[in-house]
Amino acid sequence: MDANGPRVDHPDIEQSRWWTEEEALVLGAGTRTEDVLRLWYTGHPAELKRRVRYYPNGPLADSYHRGRKGKYLRCRYDSIRVSPSISVTDVRYLYEEAVRAGSDHALVVTDIDLP
Repeated sequence: MDANGPRVDHPDIEQSRWWTEEEALVLGAGTRTEDVLRLWYTGHPAELKRRVRYYPNGPLADSYHRGRKGKYLRCRYDSIRVSPSISVTDVRYLYEEAVRAGSDHALVVTDIDLP
């Protein structure tokens, strides 16, 4: 999903900020689907801790850089969502590779286990 949001992808989803109320309803806390990156971080707390050390207010991964004139803000505007019964074994945000291929958004790849 290329949602162009959230505005702030905070490590604590309750502190994430959304561009619109509708976006929060689809992507925020308590939704019917789950963000594979947040699920993966649940099983990999050391990786989350490392990310938060460098980006304490997010984003949890780089998938888009917004801004102008040399002032860019890292964002995570792209994600994969799954039903709650699906488990995540790996997630990769391939931002640099996608940019080299001509995109302005990351390629997001995940490995899942189906129930």
